[in-house]
Amino acid sequence: MDIFGRALRDNQSGDGKHRLTLRRDDGHADTHLPGTWFPPHLWPAEKLLAPLVQGRILDIGCGAGRHLTGFRDQGEDITGIDISDGAVDVCRARGHAMVYERDIMADTIPGAPYDTILLFGNNIGIAGDLAGAAHLLGRLKDATTPGGQLLIASRDVHITRDKQHLTYSRRNLDDDRQAGQMRMRMEYRDMIGGWFDWLHPTPDELRQIADQSGWQVDRLETARKGAYGARLIPVVAPAG
Repeated sequence: MDIFGRALRDNQSGDGKHRLTLRRDDGHADTHLPGTWFPPHLWPAEKLLAPLVQGRILDIGCGAGRHLTGFRDQGEDITGIDISDGAVDVCRARGHAMVYERDIMADTIPGAPYDTILLFGNNIGIAGDLAGAAHLLGRLKDATTPGGQLLIASRDVHITRDKQHLTYSRRNLDDDRQAGQMRMRMEYRDMIGGWFDWLHPTPDELRQIADQSGWQVDRLETARKGAYGARLIPVVAPAG
């Protein structure tokens, strides 16, 4: 059931009045109109990394094409992939031909290798947990040119004053989960999806993941409210 894709399709067809809810398993809910995923606006942490983008680009979890549109309009060569067939259809309807339906955790990556791979929009969360993130970054290393880079925009959940968020993070730790490991589901119109995990690694956890998967954190900058951007480059094995 492609709930996210249904919401994007509705917006693309002119029916964008129904809100998409991301509900956490403690009841906390974020609700957004589907049009939120359409404008080519960069989030604060993404803006810190945008000047680094170069060469052939892969946007992972491209959604409705927020980054595809922005970088295409700057003349960049960018390809998108998303697990949602609805998202892929919407991107193609918006003029993005190089968009593919893929599960980045398992499927082959079309067009690889790339000079820049984007995990913007907190999309490292796709991996679900630390082991999944190490697996994902290992796959992306194989899909990156030797001089390439991986740009990640994520969030440190410890940096907040919201008592519900802090309580949730402490509960995660008590349950032997990462503080930033969210269990969520999507709700839209009359549809309710299944629960899935989404990971917000701390900067230290990101460094740990990078070390396990052949990357090094070359640059890390913080934005507001815990958001941060990181540039990872492949570790080059010493000659001989």
